[in-house]
Formats: sequence, structure tokens, C-alpha cells
Amino acid sequence: MPRPKMIIFDYGHTLLYEHSIDFLRGHEALFEHIRVNMNNLTPMQVNEFSNELYYKILGGIRDIGFELHQWQTQRFLYEYLGIEFNLNHQEIESVLWKNAAPGAVLPNVEVMLNYISAKGIRSGVISNIGWSGTALAERINTLLPNNQFEFIIASSEYVFRKPSPYLFDLALKKAGLDAGEV
Repeated sequence: MPRPKMIIFDYGHTLLYEHSIDFLRGHEALFEHIRVNMNNLTPMQVNEFSNELYYKILGGIRDIGFELHQWQTQRFLYEYLGIEFNLNHQEIESVLWKNAAPGAVLPNVEVMLNYISAKGIRSGVISNIGWSGTALAERINTLLPNNQFEFIIASSEYVFRKPSPYLFDLALKKAGLDAGEV
């Protein structure tokens, strides 16, 4: 088998992982930036409604192969609950994700990435994730500062989730390569 010209990685549990996911912790951190809380809700109440939304409604969208962007979910959730922050959508996303699910590098990922780069093998990322591509790239670039990823594709910004061939076709177009070369 010839050496590939590019390797496309997944984000979660391939490059990085989130060792403790706790959205209550994320909502508690967000409440430090609250401007309006019309119903005097607690972070626990917001978290419970958020979980209800996700598990009863939004998760089903993912199950049929589509992705919602975190900003859409946030906007509905907080406006519906009468909550306003002194932050924009991107900042809300950042505070929520960093506090709800801190990221960490999987063992030997940096060694592997350095190896493929030294061998002239290009790389990219495709992730099924509701967070924005900006947030995903920031996390990857912070935790893997020497990466050589040519692109980072977050499914939230492209409607479809893996294994949709559209995401892989998009990656091939970005790379300018055929499937057999990747």
C-alpha cells in the first residue's frame, strides 16, 4: 500500500478527549456573566431544561445524520428562559465548553503528528460536533500547538454528520486530492 498523501483525523477520542463532561459546571460558569435573569433561574434549572431539550428533541436530529450549531441551541435556550449575558454567542460558547468539558491530549498524539509531518503527509480534521469550527480550531490549536492541520471541519457548520459522504467529499475538495490518496 502506498503512503497516503493525507490523513484526516477525528477530534474526539482520536486526537483529544474530554475527561469530565458536566454541563452544570458550564452553566455555573456562565452565570458569572449574567445580565438579565427574568425568571430568577438557577444554573441547575437551566441545566435541567437544557438536558430535556437535548435528550428529548435535539438528540433525535443528530440520530438522523444532521447537526445543529451550538449557537442555535444557546440562542433558543437562553432567550426562551429569559436569560441574557454580557457576552456574545462565541464567548458564551467558549465559557460553556471550556468549563463543561475541558479538553486533554490523548497519549502520543503529538509524537504521531510530528512523525506524519516529518514524512510529508498532510493532515486535516473532520469532527461530528455541535460546537463552532472556531471553537474547535481554538481548542485543537491550543492543545496541539504544533499541528499542521490544513483544515478543521466541524459538522455544526456543514449541516451533515459523519458518516455522510458530503463531509468527506468536502474534505477531499479542500485538500485537492482523490479518496485513494487519503
